[in-house]
Amino acid sequence: MKALFERTETENEIVIVQQPYMLYLILAVLVSGWVSSTNQDVDWLVFASGTVWFAMILFVVWNVKTIFKTNKEIARAMKRGDVSISGSRLSFKNPVTFKIKK
Repeated sequence: MKALFERTETENEIVIVQQPYMLYLILAVLVSGWVSSTNQDVDWLVFASGTVWFAMILFVVWNVKTIFKTNKEIARAMKRGDVSISGSRLSFKNPVTFKIKK
């Protein structure tokens, strides 16, 4: 799924690009929870916070297999020493990129 990871495989290497969407979703969940807890009297804010929490749970459950499969592949390559990592965790223009040698 391209929402979390983009995987490209060539003859010499596997390139996995980790998109920052999950981190921004976690940030939105935390901010919405904090804002709704400080403003309990605003009904739409409490509803919006609950909706964001629900979206976060669905997103994680929907992608849990992809997350574990990709992390396991990266961990195996790190143990072998066949991986190079570049990029920034929160950047859309330069996301974290794992290059695994075959």
